[in-house]
Amino acid sequence: MLLRLFTIKLYLRFFRSEAELIGVSLLAHMGDIVASEPVIRRLRADNPKAFIVWFVGAPYIEIPKNHPDVDMVIGLKTLSEWIVVRGFCALDRIIDLNLSGRTCYVCRVTLVKPEDDSGINIENYYLMGNLLTVMLRSAGLPAFDEGPKLNIPSMVLRDVDRLTLPARFICIHGLSNENARNWSAAKWRELVDNLTRERGYNVVEIGLESVLGDFAHPRYTSLCGRLSIVATAEVIRRADIFVGVDSGPAHLANAVGAYGIVLLGKYRNFPAYMPYSGDYGCGSNATILRYDGSLDEMPVNMVLAALNTHMELRSEVAVKAG
Repeated sequence: MLLRLFTIKLYLRFFRSEAELIGVSLLAHMGDIVASEPVIRRLRADNPKAFIVWFVGAPYIEIPKNHPDVDMVIGLKTLSEWIVVRGFCALDRIIDLNLSGRTCYVCRVTLVKPEDDSGINIENYYLMGNLLTVMLRSAGLPAFDEGPKLNIPSMVLRDVDRLTLPARFICIHGLSNENARNWSAAKWRELVDNLTRERGYNVVEIGLESVLGDFAHPRYTSLCGRLSIVATAEVIRRADIFVGVDSGPAHLANAVGAYGIVLLGKYRNFPAYMPYSGDYGCGSNATILRYDGSLDEMPVNMVLAALNTHMELRSEVAVKAG
């Protein structure tokens, strides 16, 4: 990897001497990486001749792979690898979006960022703003608000076409990587049972694992464990509504412009946090459904009421358009 960077540096010196070699890094998690995408677009707009390398955690490499403003994507397995790259002199500029003080789970080496005087760390970050704001400030950059975007390759569009999804459906995602952000499986089953059996909606579940277990109904489809990250984003894009917990797929929904109902409760020491920028952050394309307590205790009727409100608004718009 270091040899690749050194080779690029030599190439730029001799053939594109005006080009700055810029490295952008964020290793985890999926939602954070999606949320950081506006940084790349702003960086390209401000540096049209730069050679931009995006360093991400290897499991998430497909997120930036097709980004038009990125010249190269490098997947890293550990934080220690990035710490080595940071210390290598090939990069002209480093945009390190990883939070200061993070420790590599393999080598137990801690990330130190001399450029970061924000005071932001894993214990207080959601007190400082949404994820995009926090990452910008921790990288020593001025904050701005803009929603993420995600490029869907034509090959993925064709793959999703072959799934033969219902023409109209609600997309759900029920499992975050932390239990504190999850709604109970019993309440998800009650919600989906109401939507499919009583209201006649089609429901498509996405994610690595199903929150519904052995739930079965002709109007329910599980795609859990079957899709790539980008294919998941495309399924969400085709949905009438996305309903989910605070998770990577919720950030994908924001990035592809799907209307979202996102369930948030108290999380760690953050009673009323906001992960999202852009249309989800301001509420123009999402309902951020907050519960003053553990999310596990949010009533099903609260979610159904939010769904009803959005469906009624959609119907009014359709009537006026007709």
